[in-house]
Amino acid sequence: MILQCVNIEAGLIIKFEVENHIHHYLCYIHKNNEMESDMEQKVNKRLNSIAWLRFIAIIMIVYDHLVGFRKPDYIVNRFLDALLNKPLHIIQSYGAFGVSLFFLISGFLIMNTNDGNEKISLKIIKKIIKIYLSVLISFLSFAFLQWILNKFMETYWAQFSKKQWIESASLLGYFTGNGDVINGTTWFLIPLFMFYLFSIYIIVEANRNYERAVIGAEAILSVLTLGLFILKKVYFIEFAVTNNLVFIFIPMTGVILYGIFKKKMNFWKSIFVLFYNYCVFAGALYEFNTEYYTDSPYLVSYIYATTLFVLFVLGEHHFSSNGVVEFIGKIGLPIYLLHMTWGAAFISLLESFVPFTFAVIFTLIFVIVIAWIHDKYIDKIVIQKIVK
Repeated sequence: MILQCVNIEAGLIIKFEVENHIHHYLCYIHKNNEMESDMEQKVNKRLNSIAWLRFIAIIMIVYDHLVGFRKPDYIVNRFLDALLNKPLHIIQSYGAFGVSLFFLISGFLIMNTNDGNEKISLKIIKKIIKIYLSVLISFLSFAFLQWILNKFMETYWAQFSKKQWIESASLLGYFTGNGDVINGTTWFLIPLFMFYLFSIYIIVEANRNYERAVIGAEAILSVLTLGLFILKKVYFIEFAVTNNLVFIFIPMTGVILYGIFKKKMNFWKSIFVLFYNYCVFAGALYEFNTEYYTDSPYLVSYIYATTLFVLFVLGEHHFSSNGVVEFIGKIGLPIYLLHMTWGAAFISLLESFVPFTFAVIFTLIFVIVIAWIHDKYIDKIVIQKIVK
């Protein structure tokens, strides 16, 4: 009887110890999985290499519009032209390079931040509306500034009619063929908005099969491009907006690159799709925006931007978070929308009083300040209340 009790007690102790070890092991696995999940979530939400690329893109675009385009004979321009731009066929003083980077980042991040997200339609539409409202308000604020200034002196923008202001602010000018004569940089938003709408299909399909989603997207874009080509050549029908829509193939490159880096696509298939995407883009550019194919080869800047993008993302572990880079990236859209209007107006006033170098420095500070104000009070408060 005593021996039997001892055996039972020993058995219970062993059972307890085994269960205890199993419990601790399962807790360890659960905790480890949570840590891996958290790490993956952090990678999905924030990539330091992308932040640096966005920072570089902003510098390139602002430099092009406030320095390269404005004063071609400036000593820095002449140095860069001789050293890099002319031998490497870089156009627009890095402006096309910077815009291509922005497109690539947009395509990559739309997949990165919405990976696995089924309810995406409303989110994307709200994103488009918020950007569009930001564009409208930036135009209205600048129009108000010009209305005040023109009471004292005639500015460059006094030459434009109310119709031109309305078409530019509303982006309707890109559909009528008149473009944006006030700002001149908002053309980027036409292919971006189209891509955002198209990305709803891509994201939903990618949640089921990423490779099939990308190939399907390329097929749809190819059919649309072929349709536009037939309308132009056979029926002599051409839409003014088409010359901007062709740039949708650049953010599509970002989508494909995301599939490669996240191993959601077969490597060699994705390389073929990348090459196919490039070929269709080149053909569309040749047919619908010939100037950017022949006179100003945009494809060269696109290739450089794609190469730089790949190198940065591959070297993600070499990049750390930087306060200045994060801050400029956060106000990147307001900088893009305001630098060509507010910045150009400000530097025009300064050029008569101070050397060009100082005028550029003061203008950059001014643009950053008004972009921060726009982001803090317009984008984060006014527009957030309108579009909840």
